[in-house]
Amino acid sequence: MLTLFRSFLPNPCRWPLLLFLLAAFHICAGCLPPHHRARRDDPALPAPLHPMTMGLCEDYPKSSRSLAHARADLDACRASGAQVLRIAFSWLDMQPRPGQLDFSFWDDFVRIAVDEYHIRLIPYVCYTPRWAAGDPSDNFWHAPPRDPADFARFLTALVTRYRSRIHSWELWNEPDNPAYWSGSVPQFAALVEAGSHAVRQADPHALVVLGGIAWNADFLARLFQDPALLPAVDVVNMHAYYETWSPDSLQQLPHSIHRLHDLIALHAGRQRLWLAEIGYSDFRRPDGFVSGQYTARFSFEHTPAYQADYLLRAAALAASTGQVDLFAWYRINDLPDGVNVIGDVNNRHLGILDTQGRPKPAFDAFRRASHSFSLPARLPANAAKSCRPRGKLRVSRPPPPLLPPHACAAKLPPSPALTHTVHAL
Repeated sequence: MLTLFRSFLPNPCRWPLLLFLLAAFHICAGCLPPHHRARRDDPALPAPLHPMTMGLCEDYPKSSRSLAHARADLDACRASGAQVLRIAFSWLDMQPRPGQLDFSFWDDFVRIAVDEYHIRLIPYVCYTPRWAAGDPSDNFWHAPPRDPADFARFLTALVTRYRSRIHSWELWNEPDNPAYWSGSVPQFAALVEAGSHAVRQADPHALVVLGGIAWNADFLARLFQDPALLPAVDVVNMHAYYETWSPDSLQQLPHSIHRLHDLIALHAGRQRLWLAEIGYSDFRRPDGFVSGQYTARFSFEHTPAYQADYLLRAAALAASTGQVDLFAWYRINDLPDGVNVIGDVNNRHLGILDTQGRPKPAFDAFRRASHSFSLPARLPANAAKSCRPRGKLRVSRPPPPLLPPHACAAKLPPSPALTHTVHAL
């Protein structure tokens, strides 16, 4: 092992691989047989990590979904080792009119996923039907409902129907993103509190999950100022698209996780933390343009091979914090040209399967990550401390500088070498 690490140290381009090997080495240390481990009651040791459940995300819009397509996705979940599938239950589609509920596709989907494939479903519930919205414009779907009780009544029907098979309910999606929530922070707090009460009345054992925070921790801080909000949820969910829809490096992921964890602790909360939507596209224009937020600087970025590398590093970084219970990659499928998406073209290039249903390099990366990080593990004593921000939740030092393209492009090890080395550990 020492010889292996020495071979990488002279080449600074290989720091992503070194990072992953270190994380994998630390995590594998927690998987040793009991006679090789120190005693769990040794006060000098940190508490063991919970396994980080690995999952995938997929959308099923009413205009294009089918049970045949769903079965293909569930087959992909099984083959990749995904234990969880995050889906959207659209209030907009499932209750198009007051008192009219349509579960026709979902009854079969839920039964097949849970009973036949033994997949744990973690749905999020959104968006506002026109009849319930306070905004009469075409943007009604991301506007707050006039009366949060309408949302609560829908949740009561939904949870009651599926409580024997679904055991967590995420309330909304990216409320800090104006594209998905045009209301205020107090309006969202009222929605969550009404929805949480409905979920707990219908199924006292279900988890209530706060709608995933896209990027704005200040939104979460303002939300927590409502003293009734935090007790209303059991899980805080975060999303991350570093280097696709964010200029920040993936290296910032642990600091974002710690910041949210610290915000929860600051308000005396003990909620779990999920990273239930994270992704990286393999789209780029010839000039390196990726999105309005990011432009690739190196030739290896935003390629299928580097998407796989990114997935492995993201899982390793999340697991290294010891604070993430669940990690879900968005998404299963790439989308063909012509399919309408919210946002830009990157939404068509996030999958672990291509548009023909063939595995991309990210499929094998996810499979290996699922095998590695869903097992119980223990952090080394100084790991969590070494990557925590200091002071007022700021990064204590900048990430390592990136080298110019000519220094790295030809030397970065391809994903197959990375995954083979980790497998050898």
